[in-house]
Amino acid sequence: MAKPEIRKEARELRAAGHGVRAIARTLGVAQSTVSLWTRDIEATTTAHATRARPTTIARRRLVVWSSGRVRRCSRCATHLPEECFGRTTRGFQGWCRACFRAHARARGPAHREQVARSARRRREVAQAWIRRHLAEHHCRDCGESDLVVLEFDHVDGKSANVGDLVGRGARLDRIIAEAERCEVVCVNCHRNRTATRAGWVRAMPDWRRHLEAKGTRRARNLLHALSHLDGTGCLDCGSRSLVALDFDHRPGTVKRRSVMQLAAGGCALATLQVEIAKCDVRCANCHRRQTMQRGRHFRAQPAPADVPVDLGARRRQARNLRVAGLTIEEIADEVGAARTSVADWVRDLPLTAEQREANLRRRREARIAARLTDEPPRTCRRCGVEQPAAAFSWNSGRRRTTCKACTAARNRVRSDEEKAEAAAKQRERRRRAREAQDREPGAPCA
Repeated sequence: MAKPEIRKEARELRAAGHGVRAIARTLGVAQSTVSLWTRDIEATTTAHATRARPTTIARRRLVVWSSGRVRRCSRCATHLPEECFGRTTRGFQGWCRACFRAHARARGPAHREQVARSARRRREVAQAWIRRHLAEHHCRDCGESDLVVLEFDHVDGKSANVGDLVGRGARLDRIIAEAERCEVVCVNCHRNRTATRAGWVRAMPDWRRHLEAKGTRRARNLLHALSHLDGTGCLDCGSRSLVALDFDHRPGTVKRRSVMQLAAGGCALATLQVEIAKCDVRCANCHRRQTMQRGRHFRAQPAPADVPVDLGARRRQARNLRVAGLTIEEIADEVGAARTSVADWVRDLPLTAEQREANLRRRREARIAARLTDEPPRTCRRCGVEQPAAAFSWNSGRRRTTCKACTAARNRVRSDEEKAEAAAKQRERRRRAREAQDREPGAPCA
């Protein structure tokens, strides 16, 4: 078949609603060729495209019931296949997956606010520690003491930037461990160290001849930018160190990109000159001072006086709160630390029985208040107090006659002999049930 005939047939198939891939497979041509031939033809809707698809139930919600076993959800009181429950190390979760999803959606805003509050608190603590640490350590090379221009130079391995850890609210012990790998230097000295280690072009004594010998657009741009820096010097302090000089965009100008990034990208020389005209030349230290003052960085602001700046103060605060009876989650939220850190700090301070009972009662009341039910209130047979139906646990499809608090209290005060007797009765009931299942029909009972 000639090429015009193939093209004509492809256009007819496309007008009839066939897809590009199907047309290419039918005619034996490339998909890009079919797309080029039929780009001005809008495909009509075919029966395949309009075929009804199930939209009421998402595919991931369908459950394959392969176990044949049923469990009862303790939240919605519904008997569901075992596959509808998530697994744990000891079996299955008490709530079904649907209840967990509903709980997560309902608690989502509160959880996000709690996480943000904890991260904000950890960030405040880390910033206070950074201020104190930099105030005690001046630049290792030149002795600069201005907190705004001091940085951490890694000399013993690096896993993350200290500033990034502070910004995302990392744990204070992680930040301290990372800072111990570093030496404190100012921005200018840090720039000189990095240029020497990495072999920057601007750190070479013959950088002009090196760039002129390359003859590329990138080398031409770098030569123009570095020549401008070398002939200008810092506007504020007059420094002429080429390695430490920067282009600082003036306030109110539209910054397209960093001048050195444009130069390294091989842009047109006219574009580079326009961007340079928007900038002042400053050394790295003066550039840092200007930028932090404009952006209201935490180092340029007064330090708050009520933030503990060391692990010892936070540990003491956490231990005092633990003695007062707070849970690990409440302490972590209060001091702005991770739960694992709080658990390690208060490992030797267990709660008393009264404190545990108070925490359990508070949590139980919160769960009961948050759980909606249409059942009428019930009266506990043991304490005689009328309570919501959610305060009574389920037993074989019915609510218990004693509330959860009384049941828990009774279980705690039972002696070892009573527990052993109850366990023996349970074993005896299970043995009789097994014998009843194995007994032949019509056989006498034992």
